[in-house]
Amino acid sequence: MNWIRAALLFFIVLAPAAAQEPPDPCEALLGGGGSQPAWPGIVLEAATGDTLLIRLKDIGVRRVKLAGIQAPKGEGTLSTVSRFHLARLAKGLRVFVILDPPWKAWPAEVTAAVEDFSEAQLGAGLAKGTHEGVSGLSPYVACRCDRAEQRAKDAGLGLWGAP
Repeated sequence: MNWIRAALLFFIVLAPAAAQEPPDPCEALLGGGGSQPAWPGIVLEAATGDTLLIRLKDIGVRRVKLAGIQAPKGEGTLSTVSRFHLARLAKGLRVFVILDPPWKAWPAEVTAAVEDFSEAQLGAGLAKGTHEGVSGLSPYVACRCDRAEQRAKDAGLGLWGAP
């Protein structure tokens, strides 16, 4: 009877652990980057599919372009869907804006990393990765964004869908 309990315990407790997903290859890029200053704020609205209006504590309202992405512009359907998707994700949320390098004085518009909205837009196929030399994203976040964009391409979502 004890061997039956042991077998049940194995299948109930230990077997699910063996079926876990493989580790995320981006996790190897975590850490070691030091901490960067982050400014708290509240998202007021999405100006475009890659730009938020954020009320930053002790600074005021600023346009913050999401680092590492470029959303469709103009009056097209994908532009509207991209802006709506970002607004649905972000509006009203408390966020932290990370600038690299940190600024002494904030201009009216900056490019910065804000939460994980870049990854969400890429994963939905509603933006393209910019892949420029300095994107403002940590290696870990850049890796996650690249993987999200590739999944959207593979699935034919948004920008990657058939015309």
